[in-house]
Amino acid sequence: MAHNFFKRLSLFAALWIFLVPTVFTQVSVEITLFNSVPAQGQTAGFSIKVMNNGSSPISGASGTLSVTVPAGGSMSCPSTWNIGSTLGAGDMGNTDVFCSSPMPEAGDYSATATVTVPSSASDTINWTAVGQFGTPVLDATVTASPANPAAGATVTFTYSICNLSPQGADGNSAYSKWITADISLPPGFTYASGATSPWMPSGILTAGNCFTTTTTATAPSSGGGDACVQITYTDECSSTGSCYDSGCTTVTVMSAPTGNLTVNKVVTGAPGGYSASFDIEVDCSDNSFDQTLAISNGSSQTINNIPAGTTCSISEPSLPSPPSGYTFGTPSISPSSVT
Repeated sequence: MAHNFFKRLSLFAALWIFLVPTVFTQVSVEITLFNSVPAQGQTAGFSIKVMNNGSSPISGASGTLSVTVPAGGSMSCPSTWNIGSTLGAGDMGNTDVFCSSPMPEAGDYSATATVTVPSSASDTINWTAVGQFGTPVLDATVTASPANPAAGATVTFTYSICNLSPQGADGNSAYSKWITADISLPPGFTYASGATSPWMPSGILTAGNCFTTTTTATAPSSGGGDACVQITYTDECSSTGSCYDSGCTTVTVMSAPTGNLTVNKVVTGAPGGYSASFDIEVDCSDNSFDQTLAISNGSSQTINNIPAGTTCSISEPSLPSPPSGYTFGTPSISPSSVT
């Protein structure tokens, strides 16, 4: 019997899986400029923030700072920086860096913060510094609303300092910074809210722009006077000249309208020559005008300058002795109340 042997071959397919790790930036960095309105002659300052995007703590994060200035200029700034604290996963640290010399001229600037430890990341900020173009011309003014208030009214005073300087050919202007001004209310006005003296607006006042602030106050019962603003200091001017302007506005308190109240006394049916005095009581909503008037038959008395809107009631609570053989009837008062 013959036997045939077959060699069976088994084929196996192999599946190979390669795991590729996700690549992410362990740290990120952000740089910002402190100067809100950068200008020639200012010292630049930066805030550098580093974020740990990884899952492990980072210690000793540090890097470099590179600053570029307009052609022909130079500015001394630190070239390195570091974050002193350890940054946990998801934490952010920051450090402040300041240049030791001012921005030399108007034009375009940039600064780049680069992380070198533990890994590379960078961020750049660009800015344009305005330049000085002559001596600034400042104008100080104040307005009041309403300008002629009634007694007790609330008045809003608006104080303004504007830069009237012309623009230079390159767009730069005579700017002003670190301005200080005295502001005042008219005599007798009571401060309610808002700005007080000295007023020190922040930032740089460039040509064509204004600093403005407001104060509210309560008007007195009468009188008035001037509300004023006086520039007392600015960084770009000597103690005299076009920077130190002042301005005032006159506010007059309008007197409330008034009226007079006249009370007449007439006794009908009295014998001739009867001249007894009758006490007439006047009771007003403004108590300062309350009084008792002694008025004889056929006479009158007047209370002057009662504020408009005041209500006064007239009564005759008691009577003098009548003439012999007579009695008084019930007094008739018309009108018994007036406004």
